[in-house]
Amino acid sequence: MLNFSLRLQLTILISVLITVAVSVTGYLNMSREEKALKGEYRLRGIAIAEALAEQCKAGLIVDDKLALYRHLTAIAAKEDVSFGLVLDTQGRVVMHNSLRELSATLPERFSQALLVSGATLCKEYEGEHGRPVHDVIVPITAAGTRLGTLVMGYTHDGIGDRIEKAKKQLLLIGLVAIIAGIVLANIIAFYFSTPLRKLIDATGKIVGGDYNVHVPDNRKDELGMLAASFNRMAEYLKTAVVSQQYLDNIFNSAGDAIRVVGMDLSVVKCNRSFEEMTGLSGEEVVGSSCSKLLGGSFCRDGACLLQRIREGEQHVSSESMAFLHDGRKISVIVSATPLIENGKLIGVIESIHDISDRVQAEEQREKLHLQFLQAQKMESVGRLAGGVAHDFNNILSVILGYGDLLLQELPSDHPAAGRVAFIKNAALKASTLTRQLLALSRKQILATEVINLNGLVENMLKMVSRLIGEDISLAFIPGKGLKNIKADPMQMEQIFMNLAVNARDAMPGGGRLTIETINVEGGEEILGDGGEDLRAGAFVRIVVTDTGMGMDETVQKNIFEPFFTTKDRDKGTGLGLSTVYAIVKQHNGHITLKSEVNKGTSFTLSFPVVEEEETGILSQAPEEIRHGTEQILVVDDEQIVRQLLKDVLSSYGYRILSAESGEEAIRVSDEFPGDIDLLVTDITMTGITGWELAERLTASRSGLKVIFMSGYIDNIELRQQMMRAHDIFIQKPLLSNDLLGKIREILGPEKDETHPS
Repeated sequence: MLNFSLRLQLTILISVLITVAVSVTGYLNMSREEKALKGEYRLRGIAIAEALAEQCKAGLIVDDKLALYRHLTAIAAKEDVSFGLVLDTQGRVVMHNSLRELSATLPERFSQALLVSGATLCKEYEGEHGRPVHDVIVPITAAGTRLGTLVMGYTHDGIGDRIEKAKKQLLLIGLVAIIAGIVLANIIAFYFSTPLRKLIDATGKIVGGDYNVHVPDNRKDELGMLAASFNRMAEYLKTAVVSQQYLDNIFNSAGDAIRVVGMDLSVVKCNRSFEEMTGLSGEEVVGSSCSKLLGGSFCRDGACLLQRIREGEQHVSSESMAFLHDGRKISVIVSATPLIENGKLIGVIESIHDISDRVQAEEQREKLHLQFLQAQKMESVGRLAGGVAHDFNNILSVILGYGDLLLQELPSDHPAAGRVAFIKNAALKASTLTRQLLALSRKQILATEVINLNGLVENMLKMVSRLIGEDISLAFIPGKGLKNIKADPMQMEQIFMNLAVNARDAMPGGGRLTIETINVEGGEEILGDGGEDLRAGAFVRIVVTDTGMGMDETVQKNIFEPFFTTKDRDKGTGLGLSTVYAIVKQHNGHITLKSEVNKGTSFTLSFPVVEEEETGILSQAPEEIRHGTEQILVVDDEQIVRQLLKDVLSSYGYRILSAESGEEAIRVSDEFPGDIDLLVTDITMTGITGWELAERLTASRSGLKVIFMSGYIDNIELRQQMMRAHDIFIQKPLLSNDLLGKIREILGPEKDETHPS
């Protein structure tokens, strides 16, 4: 539009100038032509009138009016002569070319002064139809005497045609000149507008980002100089833009977030990494306060990096926690350098390196290190606990076993019966302690079943209610459609009992204990106690919450430590929650806690779901102890345990063979000619293990049943084998009723119920 407008303006301007010039020139020429024609016609009229006056002189002298008439009529027949008349010296008409127009009076334009003038006169008047008429007045004299006056009317009819013809010729010439002027104007406009249009087009390309432009600059005039200057400017811009793009690419490709902060602490420019860090576009960032977009200790007045650079520092840095505009927090290292222009500080360039991953990695390494130390400590405690439990369980088995025998032999009113019962109760408490030690070592054998925790908790509510007392209310919120887990029911009961006791001790003045179960499907956020993300699987979550005194951070950090307790020495061993932790981990579960001082504590336990049908709680030993007469081979490397088993089982009618090792047991079996119905063997023995012994004897003796015993299994493979065979396993310390019930469970109905005398 601009190109066309410029060309049109030049065309119109030049055309108007040419038209005006032609018009003015034509007008002036026409005026001169008309004036010249009029002068020519005037002189011709005077000459005709003077010639007529000479002709009329004789007729006037002799008063020959007919001669005068013929002269006047002849002259009137000439072109452009309208009339002729002869006057006497008194101004009276003597003769006229038309006799009918003779009159005594003359038109007013023929004044007496004109008629008596001694000189030839030519006056212009307006004739009929507005056409101009010249009156030529010529005095008629003879020998110096005035005879009269000749008046002749002379019109412009002839000259008018010539003038009209001249005007038409002039108009035609003017039109041709105007057309030629327009063509010339277009040529001139094209000559000037074309290079300008090319300049404008090239400018548009530069604005659009195309710097590879070049306009013809081969002209030698000012337009050529302008084009050459434009090409130099375009080349400079191209170089500058390429350099700027290169710098911008470096700026935006930087892994660290970079921003330029002005003296008013507003952001002047930022790179792509800064936009990604803040989640804002460049338009949103530029002009905003730097502290609102990304603030931290490096933005505070006393530590402001700009202020430090104002004070003369050339390079400053700060490591701190940064706060983004949307509330997120990240760890950063901010480095700032001065931005100088013409020797004046105009701002700072800040490079912001996100070290959140590094900080988190360091925290994770520290956490893993602490977990490693914890694992080493637990492993050491476990080894110690396992070793103690192995030997101590054998001793407790003897104490409990012979205590049962003594209570059966002593009358209930015997003074020693109460003492023996006291000894047995003390041994039972000791056995509970060994079970906790084994739980810490995670070396106990789990009797796992597919169970539903809703049923297990409901079966325990009465027991838990009695345990926590009447001043603490108990609420159970069962999850709908709760899925099954695979766990040892007794160990699960141990977890709930320990958590209930812990909650009771946290609420000495009463309160509320809530147990809630819920399904947590894969995809929901679940964090394990190690901070790992568990959202990949499905879990059953149990939440045990009390309204007690709560715990501070120091206590929370150590709450699962073995032997750590905040209770008085006579009220706790510090094994309750550490036992809970160990049992949960042995079931591939996770436990976390939330607690605030004076606001209560909440333990959350997560166990992996199994897609299997519930098998129910393990069957309990029958209350009535049945006797038997079957042949039993007892194998244990502890002589006191073998003796206990011989005494207990013999007292119930069983026939006993014994061996102190696997090798001896094989020899005894080979030498015994009769049937052996049951093998009762310890798992952990020097040489052949109980598992290997059972495999060899059952291969040689068809129908041989097996019961395994152990107080501690250190071998991982052997422990896994026993967990798969938990239905034929009994945990030390041995309780007579448990052992006798397990024997009848394995052997089936008794062959002979007669009790030996």
